[in-house]
Amino acid sequence: MRIALVIYGSIDQLSGGYFYDRKLVAYLQQRGDQVDMLSLPPAGYGSALLQGLLASPLDYGPYDAVIQDELVHPSLCLPNLLYQRRRKSSGGPPLLALVHHLRVSEAHPEPLMPLYRWVEQTFIATADGFIYNTPVTQDNVQRLYPNKKPSVIALPAGNFPRKAPSESLHSSAGPLTVLFVGNVIPRKGLHTLLQALINLEASAGRVVAAPHESAGIPDTSGGNTVGRLFVAGNTALDPAYVQRCRALAERLPPGRVQFLGALSDEALLELFEQSQILAVPSRHEGFGIVYLEAMGQGLVPIASADGGASVLVDDGINGFLVTPEKPKQIENILLELSTDRQRLERMRRAALKKAAAFPDWETSMEAAYNFIHDMARNSLR
Repeated sequence: MRIALVIYGSIDQLSGGYFYDRKLVAYLQQRGDQVDMLSLPPAGYGSALLQGLLASPLDYGPYDAVIQDELVHPSLCLPNLLYQRRRKSSGGPPLLALVHHLRVSEAHPEPLMPLYRWVEQTFIATADGFIYNTPVTQDNVQRLYPNKKPSVIALPAGNFPRKAPSESLHSSAGPLTVLFVGNVIPRKGLHTLLQALINLEASAGRVVAAPHESAGIPDTSGGNTVGRLFVAGNTALDPAYVQRCRALAERLPPGRVQFLGALSDEALLELFEQSQILAVPSRHEGFGIVYLEAMGQGLVPIASADGGASVLVDDGINGFLVTPEKPKQIENILLELSTDRQRLERMRRAALKKAAAFPDWETSMEAAYNFIHDMARNSLR
């Protein structure tokens, strides 16, 4: 079968959504399908809408099924309307929306939300079926546009072999090592995590100086709270935000925060081995593959309560779900885990157990493969 996947830019981009897309493409190819990338130029939201009005329509004629990553919805909502009208008379492959999360599920300026909602609803209405990454994403789509169209839930699975619940873990003694993994952009919430660490220092009575104040900040990493925060992720996407985060980090003892940039899989796995806690308090996550990857290595995740992480994280049992932009919650969690190491160890073991029971890529992508082939067989062609 010949399948098209429509995305923005290159499929090799570093994000959980594109990683999922690569896994789907690899599985389809493994099963004998030909998958062609139909790449649209990345653009801002307004430019993407204009792109949809002015660009030549994509040629879906050679394909048995077309998968559109929902991220491209502003570019394709209007072309999809025209395509579906023509398809009723002349036939054509089904359009399948691959939904990682909705734009309207994120926080945006309120005056823009009606536009975003209308555009996204229009795109969803043109899809013949849906591939969802979690039940939460499915529920969000149903709230935005109630429908009974065919769908499948194909859960993500992560990028590293998971430890068995009985395997040994890096010691939980001494200062905590916390890991942040993600593109350094506002949505991922690094500023919230850094503010929580600053609050911890202040509550302990230590000196926390802003960059323009006295530079004599003592190194307190020998205490029982957080010894180090490793930040692993692309720092080139939003330089102004990265500068803001570095300024926050300078209010902590020297060496407390280390910005490492984007890392290889080998280097990231080594960081998992050295850490006890993963903290990525995003404003919204469709799922958060990195939460599963960290749990599979025995880390306790501090995850966003907004989005699909609740499919994986049982709050207070194998991790924590925190409200976006609430550093106090993170501060309290880190303080509690630093003083109750037995609970930390129990939660690490519970994280391993939950991750080990999660479906692997083979299982999830098999479900997606069957769904795509069923939709192609039942299409209007």
